[in-house]
Amino acid sequence: NLYLHGNSQARAGIIIKGDSSVTYSLIENLYINAVQYGVEVDGYNDAVYWNTIRKIVVRSATKKGMWIHKTGSGDTPNANLFQDIAINHTANDMTEEGIYIEAASHRNRFEFLNINPGTNSTVCLRLGANATFNVFDHIYTETIGVVDNIILDAGANYNRLWNLYMMSAGNALIDNGIGNEYSSTSAGGSTITFRGFDLPDLMSLRVGLATVPTGVTTTVLDLAGTAGTTTSG
Repeated sequence: NLYLHGNSQARAGIIIKGDSSVTYSLIENLYINAVQYGVEVDGYNDAVYWNTIRKIVVRSATKKGMWIHKTGSGDTPNANLFQDIAINHTANDMTEEGIYIEAASHRNRFEFLNINPGTNSTVCLRLGANATFNVFDHIYTETIGVVDNIILDAGANYNRLWNLYMMSAGNALIDNGIGNEYSSTSAGGSTITFRGFDLPDLMSLRVGLATVPTGVTTTVLDLAGTAGTTTSG
């Protein structure tokens, strides 16, 4: 039950860093305001496993609301629970991602995330090349501008995305990988972009892997970068 107020020089509201093993910790009920990174989790040189981070509000982070990554020789953050986390801007937008899961694996769970990083951000939620085998459930993304809701980098494979409500005016989901390497259900939004397949391939291969609501426009980029669109019926 802490209120943490920083300034432009404050790196993060809270940093969980694997200098040595960080396991079975409970961090909850934090209100974080005016820092560069709201919540930073770094595997660093050891293990960051089986922790619970929940009931966190991040306001006015200047760069990222939450950043999960690995800078050292240790393991990626694995098997952690992130629950009831709200990322929101006030007068100043974030300049990078609302949430960036750069490196995380082995069934981290992200549940009930509310992400509104502002119109100057690059994306609401981004999964990096080393984000694999994670579960995302009940994710709300929103800005009042043309900011993409979710981006999957090449290598962000075998993640499950459930119960998405995507209200930013940019693309609902952009898959920059080879395609078909994630599963998505109840993924509401305006535009979904898949990369790596032409339209006939997409229509045959996506069946059973993603639930696309009626009226969603799908933009497909083939390997040459040529775009085609289709609207679900």
